Order: sequence, then C-alpha cells, then structure tokens
Amino acid sequence: AMLLVQETHDRIMRQGIQRFAGYAIHTQGDAFEIAFATAVSATQFCMWTQDQLMNDEWPGEVLRVPQFAAVVDEETDDVIFRGPRVRMGVHCGHVESAVKHQGKMVYEGEVMRQVTGVADSGNGGQIILSQDTLPLSADVDVPYVMYDQGLHRVKDFPAPQRLKEVYPESLASRASANGS
Repeated sequence: AMLLVQETHDRIMRQGIQRFAGYAIHTQGDAFEIAFATAVSATQFCMWTQDQLMNDEWPGEVLRVPQFAAVVDEETDDVIFRGPRVRMGVHCGHVESAVKHQGKMVYEGEVMRQVTGVADSGNGGQIILSQDTLPLSADVDVPYVMYDQGLHRVKDFPAPQRLKEVYPESLASRASANGS
C-alpha cells in the first residue's frame, strides 16, 4: 500500500506543479520543495493538490491503513480526510543565490530554510501560510477559507511569525479537525 500511496502522491504533485507553473527544486522521499512565481500560484497549487489527494480513487488496501482511512465529521457527515494527510507551507522571499548544478537550478539562502520551518509548522492535511505571503491577493480563483493561527516561533525566523491556515471551501471542515 505504501508504494501505491507514494506513486499516487508523486503523480498528483507533478500534475499540480505543471498546472500551476511551479518548479520542483528538490525532492526527497515524499517531500517536495517547489518554487512558484507568486504566492497566489503556490497557494492555488496547495489547495488543488489537497483536493486531488482527498478525492483520488484510493483502493481499499490503502484506505484500510489507519493513517489513510477516511475520517468523517460526525455532525455534518463531511469527509474530512481520505488518503494521505500531506502538510504544506507557503512562504515568500528572495533567494540569496541561484546556480545551475547538474542541469537543475539550486536556490540557497535564508528563505529556503524558512520555508521548511513554515511547512513543518503544520499538521497533515494543513496548508500553512507565512505572514510574508499576506495579504493574499484577490486573484486566487478557488473559493477558500482562512484562519489566523496567531504568532508562533518558527524555525529559522528571528522573531515570531503570524501564521494562517487556508483550505479550499470543499475541505473547510478540516479546520475543526486541526483545532482551528
């Protein structure tokens, strides 16, 4: 089941990268670092990807694994989770250097360390935005909900950061499951 989950996860990620004109900087296991031209593109990628992961045709052998099983909101009967619970983070900034190495661009600098800290601030199924992505442009064409997570100490930031949690409206019930 794990091999199938990894293959499906990677396929959906790569489809989203292409759809939203991203650039896969680095992959390791199930982790992807992706650069986008704008915070809007990055956020739309995250919302689209979370929706695709939730609604993929996961076979029974995958859904029988406890961490991939469907979770239903008892009050609304909305499916909150189904399939892998992927955490995502969006952060904006300028790279200190960009060099081509073995045919790929390698970005370096503080912003690259910070984006990992933002992503690591979330739980599976969450999309976390750093304060540097805000305010989110009105150009986002996916209906969404956003929740303020307050100030948090985030790895590789010198001061506490105001984090926001965002979901496409179709997955808004995840907020209560994650304590928002």
